[in-house]
Amino acid sequence: MQTRVRWTSFELASIGERAAAFVVDTGMFVALWAGGMIWLVETGELGTPPDLLAGRALVWLLIVWLLSLAYDAGSVHVFGSTVGRRIAGIEVRSASGLLPDVPAALRRALVRTPAVLALGAGLLPVRSDRQRRAAHDRLAGTVVVRAGAVEPVAAEREGGLVTADAATALDTNEMAIRRADLSTRQAAWLRAIAEQTRVRLDIADPSWRRAEAPGTIAGRAFCLLLVRLLDRYPEQHSMIARVLGAHDELAGVDGDPERFLTGLLEDPARARRWVGVTDSSNLHVVLDVPAAR
Repeated sequence: MQTRVRWTSFELASIGERAAAFVVDTGMFVALWAGGMIWLVETGELGTPPDLLAGRALVWLLIVWLLSLAYDAGSVHVFGSTVGRRIAGIEVRSASGLLPDVPAALRRALVRTPAVLALGAGLLPVRSDRQRRAAHDRLAGTVVVRAGAVEPVAAEREGGLVTADAATALDTNEMAIRRADLSTRQAAWLRAIAEQTRVRLDIADPSWRRAEAPGTIAGRAFCLLLVRLLDRYPEQHSMIARVLGAHDELAGVDGDPERFLTGLLEDPARARRWVGVTDSSNLHVVLDVPAAR
């Protein structure tokens, strides 16, 4: 059974990613076409001097184009991706979050070539569309998303673009993880830390969930824990910095967010006030540091 996925506007593929995938996929078939043309010239099939617009040359061009259509449509239907899209880290999905069916994949592949010729790789109208769809995506009802950032959902749940109502249900930690544009493995690791943060808060201050702004408490505690974990996982510095830079709870911080959080770690009382927990003696449980003596 197919895995249905959903996404927010943060997971939509950029124009640069789509263009990179197009260059790779097109380059494969340009190389194939060029190899065939060289063979036709070398064997004298195109006459002397070679006529590059001869019937056999045009037939070869048509064959290569049809092969590229079959490759694109088949790969999108079966895998949601091609070699170029896999390298660029993007994939094609239907508006419902499933892989495109055969008719949709064929329509998309057929329109893609004229869209490329007429609309600059079919990318120019992307900015005007809510889901950054090119002309061939609009016709086929497909969307191009970042493969490593979309969220799998259960079969009975709705996939596709997360609506405004659903988006408000995403907490600040999840939004920061999505904005950071991470790989699937990195995002999963950070989501586990975010969930662990809530468990640690339950131990440190069981009343936090009844506070006026529990989301703020969970978000700020998550940020502090990430900076604390830098001592243990220095190789993850770049990834953690990206998440901190995308976190709403740090949007109003003057200067470097990491330096701000490091300063809080050195002052537990101030850290407790910023996070919003009531019991400073148990803050060490949240931050994974020894208790103050």
